[in-house]
Amino acid sequence: MSHKRQYMATLCLSWIGLLVMTGCEYRRAGVDEKGKILLRSISFTGTPTEYPIIMASIADFNNAHPDIHVEHEIVAMEYSSKLLTAFAAGKAPDVFWVPSGSAQSYIIRGVLLEITPFIQADGIDLNDFYPATLDPYRLNGRYYGLPNDACSSVMFFNKEHYDAAGLRYPKDDWSWDEFVSNAKRLTRDIDGDGKTDQWGFVIPGDIWMLFPSIYSNGGRLFDPLDPDLPLFAKPEATQAVEMLLNLALKEKVAPLRGQMGDQDSKRGFQLGRISMMISGWWDMTDTEEYAPNMKYSVAPMPRIKMSETQIYSTGTGIYVNTPHPREAWEYVKFVTSSQQMLVRCKGRLAGPSRRSVGKDPYFNDRYKDKVFIATMETGLSCYGAHFDIMQDELIQARDRVLQELQTTEDSFKEGELNFLRRIKK
Repeated sequence: MSHKRQYMATLCLSWIGLLVMTGCEYRRAGVDEKGKILLRSISFTGTPTEYPIIMASIADFNNAHPDIHVEHEIVAMEYSSKLLTAFAAGKAPDVFWVPSGSAQSYIIRGVLLEITPFIQADGIDLNDFYPATLDPYRLNGRYYGLPNDACSSVMFFNKEHYDAAGLRYPKDDWSWDEFVSNAKRLTRDIDGDGKTDQWGFVIPGDIWMLFPSIYSNGGRLFDPLDPDLPLFAKPEATQAVEMLLNLALKEKVAPLRGQMGDQDSKRGFQLGRISMMISGWWDMTDTEEYAPNMKYSVAPMPRIKMSETQIYSTGTGIYVNTPHPREAWEYVKFVTSSQQMLVRCKGRLAGPSRRSVGKDPYFNDRYKDKVFIATMETGLSCYGAHFDIMQDELIQARDRVLQELQTTEDSFKEGELNFLRRIKK
């Protein structure tokens, strides 16, 4: 489900009373009234349409495993904080979804069961997973979860806007300069009142959407060998961020906060006020639901120095103190199988984390899906022991620049110092 933040938008209010867990304590695994091994599982989700797909998978598992019964719950809000509270109390669910950005933190806290022996005993082909989807769940060569699904960041674009401007659609190898040129031509004052009605681009509200440009400029967020060493204040990173933010601050082809009223970037795109936006698989699903007649497509991220993007994945892990590790592993193995992954893809829940699923004939005539899948081989995943702190500091650093309080270089240097100070506490 990718990174729907990672991946936790709020369910519609009509579902909350039914689905939200109100506490942080979970009834422990044991034996149900029919003598079956009882496992507790939880996940997050972004929309009510995803709920039936998740629950159908649980039903399939229960039917295929007559001696095990999984009871699954959905957390609509504050998934991570509720889960961490349950860990601290020693009363966590047996199996649970693990966002890729948080995986290393969970591993280091010692709350995830190592599953390397199970992987080896059952002959799981780890080479079938795209590397960036698997990396967050590994530490020192040992595995603590497997990815259920994955997604990447791509550029969404309004085909009708491109047609009206006489622009060719973006190709796989399009450059940053071409992207900026297109954004300028797509920015229009349609009614002649001196105010922009159609913006060529929108600055991502989600900080993750800045990562692809940083990677494309040769930058990184962390030292891959030392997750406590931030790199986001290095020139390669700050230059890329400045190039993005200047589309609003200097080029005036992207709106500043408040210039579109209360519309967010996604709604602005779906309503035709934004011509291009950076997003992931989840907004493809959302756009098809809320703007079914919209003519749009997606393209790989424009290249600054190299073709790169950000990969997100959601995995399933096992609580280290579950009384039924073998049964919990059977569940992890099931939900991360190619068969279940393809079901979720067909349900538009998320993209595949397995190469074999990405090659399935189902995708042959699905151009937009194939653009996402093509980026999975070479994309990068950002994760670390202090990922949440880094994310918070990046948001504050970006906002200081957009408010013109600091230069990009100074703001991100301040963010780096704040990050280092906070992780020492």
